[in-house]
Amino acid sequence: MREHPLPLLNRLLWNWPWYLLAALAAILVGLLPDLWRLAGLIIFALLATLVMLRERLPEALLLPAALLAWLLSLLPQMLGWTSETVLLLACLVCVLLFISQFIWHIIRPEPLWLPPAWPAQLLGLGGQVTIVALCAATTLNGGPDLGSLRSQIGPLALTILGLLLVWQALLQTRRAPRRWTGYSAGLLLVLALTWEIQRWWQPTFDLLCLPLASYLVVLSPFLLRDRLTTGSQQVGRLVMVLGACLFLVPSFMASILNQEGEQLVALFLVLAESLSLFLFGIAVRVRFFILGGAALVVGGAIRAVMYTFGHNAQALLIWPALGLAGLALLGGAVFLTLRRSPLQS
Repeated sequence: MREHPLPLLNRLLWNWPWYLLAALAAILVGLLPDLWRLAGLIIFALLATLVMLRERLPEALLLPAALLAWLLSLLPQMLGWTSETVLLLACLVCVLLFISQFIWHIIRPEPLWLPPAWPAQLLGLGGQVTIVALCAATTLNGGPDLGSLRSQIGPLALTILGLLLVWQALLQTRRAPRRWTGYSAGLLLVLALTWEIQRWWQPTFDLLCLPLASYLVVLSPFLLRDRLTTGSQQVGRLVMVLGACLFLVPSFMASILNQEGEQLVALFLVLAESLSLFLFGIAVRVRFFILGGAALVVGGAIRAVMYTFGHNAQALLIWPALGLAGLALLGGAVFLTLRRSPLQS
């Protein structure tokens, strides 16, 4: 590409009156009362993109992004589109904004302040975060378009945000940002799965916590063993405690507070989760999971015995389950005795 005879800042100072007139024209077109405003905003967004490429200025992506956001906000009013359709289109726009960072691998950029990829990343990810926030707010308020069970825009938007973060993690060259971005992406994908489960099946709170709790429990050993990333072990301890609490406490409370017909299911769930945490702790050599799982198995067993006092008919189901839990604890203790290797705290 042929070099410009003037430096970038001088060119911008020389051309700024024309850019200002174009921006004012775009605003005036956007205020028109008829459908021409939509076509005008599209044309000015394309012109702003061409100017960005002509000047090789990554920061100028803000102008076409703002014009597209304005255009999307007008679609329900001008064309009668539903909010769900507009938000889906907005997700596509955010993905395109994120992908636009690769243009500067073909065209040599001349950024003013930020690295060339940052404007596209900030606008794409920031726009997607805004979409997820709008979906969550509308769902909490019980909106007619996004609050129904048939609408999937909320989980879909959160999934897209998680996938964009996965992509962002793969683009990172340094170890710490790549790992933290990847962990955040996994968390968002798990939250999207939880959101989808809540929409379709509307389970109880203890079951709804299982995906997030499982992710935190599985993630914590990786954080605890990562000695190269700053702050990884401190965050790992916090994630370990939070995951174990989400994994065990809701089910244990449900076994006490639920109605009579649901307490037995909650008791079995407590025993299964406690044993799972105990066995997982043995597998990954984490002392907190071993002790916490064993303690909750004992607590669940005591609660189950108390339950049998008033429900003799259920004893044939409870006592075999308690026997299996006891055998699992005994087997785990024997295994730990034979394998005297140090445990993670």
